[in-house]
Amino acid sequence: MNLSELQNWPLQDILYRLPDYFDPEGAEGEQISVQFRLTGRESGRWCMHIADSRCWIEDDVCMNPDVSLTADSEDVRRMLRGEVN
Repeated sequence: MNLSELQNWPLQDILYRLPDYFDPEGAEGEQISVQFRLTGRESGRWCMHIADSRCWIEDDVCMNPDVSLTADSEDVRRMLRGEVN
């Protein structure tokens, strides 16, 4: 299943599926945290961690994230549909 097939799922469910697409060999030796902050109808905050060749998502705010992504949830849906970049 590719991410475009998930476009009608709740965005929280899509975020929790991101580790399914994770390449542990490509992240060997890396440690990073990414803060996702969605606004709008499906608002929320999630933290994606990559460490020890693993990837996981938590319903939480990252402490000192390496990357922070903030977007309106409808804009994220439009990206999944290929309507915007």
